[in-house]
Amino acid sequence: MSDHLDPRGKQLEAILDVARSAVAAFDTSGKLIHINHSEKELFGRTEDQSALGQTLEEYLAHNRWFTMMNEPIAVADMPISRALRGEEIFEERLMVERTPGDMRYVLQNARPLMVDGEFSGAAMLSLDLTSLRESPDTSYTSHLEHAMRRSRMIADVVMEINDNTSALDLDRMTDFAIQRISREFKADSGMLWLLDNSGRLNLAATHNAQCDDLPADGYLLEEFKFADEAMNRNQPMVVENDNLQGPEAIVACIGEAKSLLVIPLRIRGDRIGLAYLCISENLVLNQSDRLFASVWARQCAQGIEVAKLFEQIEAANDRLSSVMDQMPQAILVVDAVQEKVLIANSVAEDLFGKKIADINSLHELQVANAEGLPLRGAQHPLLRVVHGGARITGDVLLIPQQDGTVREVLANHVPMRDARGQIYGGISVLQDRADFASIDRARDEFISVMAHELRNPLTSLRGNLQLLERRVKRRELNEDTEDDLRRIGIGINEADRISDLVTRMLDVSRAGLGRLDIQPEPMDAAQLVRDAAAAAQARQPGRAVTCIVPESVPVEWDADRMYQVLSNLTQNADRYAPDSPLELRLDMGANDFVRISVRDHGPGVPSKIRRRLFRQYYRFDDGGADAMKMMTDGSHGLGIGLYISSRLVKQHGGRLRVQDAEGGGAEFVISLPIIAKPTVPSTRILETT
Repeated sequence: MSDHLDPRGKQLEAILDVARSAVAAFDTSGKLIHINHSEKELFGRTEDQSALGQTLEEYLAHNRWFTMMNEPIAVADMPISRALRGEEIFEERLMVERTPGDMRYVLQNARPLMVDGEFSGAAMLSLDLTSLRESPDTSYTSHLEHAMRRSRMIADVVMEINDNTSALDLDRMTDFAIQRISREFKADSGMLWLLDNSGRLNLAATHNAQCDDLPADGYLLEEFKFADEAMNRNQPMVVENDNLQGPEAIVACIGEAKSLLVIPLRIRGDRIGLAYLCISENLVLNQSDRLFASVWARQCAQGIEVAKLFEQIEAANDRLSSVMDQMPQAILVVDAVQEKVLIANSVAEDLFGKKIADINSLHELQVANAEGLPLRGAQHPLLRVVHGGARITGDVLLIPQQDGTVREVLANHVPMRDARGQIYGGISVLQDRADFASIDRARDEFISVMAHELRNPLTSLRGNLQLLERRVKRRELNEDTEDDLRRIGIGINEADRISDLVTRMLDVSRAGLGRLDIQPEPMDAAQLVRDAAAAAQARQPGRAVTCIVPESVPVEWDADRMYQVLSNLTQNADRYAPDSPLELRLDMGANDFVRISVRDHGPGVPSKIRRRLFRQYYRFDDGGADAMKMMTDGSHGLGIGLYISSRLVKQHGGRLRVQDAEGGGAEFVISLPIIAKPTVPSTRILETT
């Protein structure tokens, strides 16, 4: 049993091993889980006969048991058997034959063991009466009862202190302890004092004593002379009441006490507190008294230490909960083993619309990605860091609400590790994107105003460059004229690039402000794809561009916007796969949907970034030096082309995704209804996808 005990359990076991009473304990199935030295000695047990794990029948079979009338006792009628059935047995006398001719007289107590209110087995205490019974002193019964009462009291104290219901309640535990010790020594009054962190004594519990007007900060230990001495000796001591001086005299506030029993409470060298018992007669401590008081003190000190630790943990938890509830973000702490939420603040409960304490598993918390696809099982965002161990930041998630809407959040997830580096949980912080609404709107409005302000001078600049180009062309052609035309052409191209950038920035601001409108009209989707392929061929004449489309596919789309999408996708291929073949394909899909794919033969898109690829301002290259070498124009890109493309496709009621192409490279796939049907993410998507 010792190998499976915590330090507190091992200490209890060590105390029981030195106790004079024989102790044995059994679990609910009737198997032996503890036996002390006195038990082995009393019943003459060998090591084999004392082996843990043996059944109750095997344990009892090593001896023969009789009533005081010399009648055999059946196993089912033994005190320990009855205790396993829920009975409490006090001071039952019986006889036991250890070996043939060696008969002993014993007194037994047995009672059920309760842990957290649950039945966990039974314990038995036995005391040898043989020497007292054979003694000519007829007063042996009173001595025996006295010894048994103390044994029972120690057992009660141990069980009370180690019962979680009491052990975690400091007031209840200290009150129980001082009441029991006071009654045992027949004290007129009793006080239990505890030392705080500053080394001052504070009254914790009393028996038949009432002390008013005590200082709020208690007393210095040095002001209690005999308390200090008992602490230094670490032994119970008796003091004459007349010798009390100074503040220490307060402990004799009841009755005509003659003696004062001072019992120090210490554990592992630490001073915990002490008890004062006021007794109306001159007390002389014998060895039994000292042992009893010392065992009681050790048990109390242990219990008080545990209760104080629990109070500190509770206080820390209360402070943590208070801080978490003041945070504007939703905070959840997840247990890795049970896969459930241990702690959640009020913002988290408001976000998910339920009391976190009422759910059995975090899988009951519905979550979807930015595209509205539900994240379940190991893909649940609150579990990914627990299983993967990597920090995740800026995770865009959708949380369905009871009214049918969704709330978009930005989530950060970090794993929690123990001292050995093992992951035992995770923390998720979720920020509602609505909290950034005013900032986002201000940004988008600024971009919109800036783009409009840039457009006018750009239009004027381009117009003047074109006018200058026509004038130069009317001159006589020579080397200088050709150089001027080349320079003017560069200027016009750069003005066009800036104009294109301004248009994209305007699209971003419109998307953020909810104004990215489309104007569907009848058009030919096949011709749209052919035009996009031709433009891609014109940008890179040496590249192999393949266009596979039917002769005609009538649709109702916004032609300019969809051409913008295809242009963004082909230009993306220009940047990341400039020398590879490019393929554009249009097919008719199911349910009146059209499928358009743009495929290159470049390095492809790593799976770990695919979900982020269509986010605003997210760049595949991240601006790194290696990515710069992959671009033909040497630009970084702003990370808005794919974002706008995705939003435009959604406005048509379709979807844009990226996947690995067969044989290598990246393939961007557009799925669009023949007739544009603008949609937004909803809980319907979350439930049916």
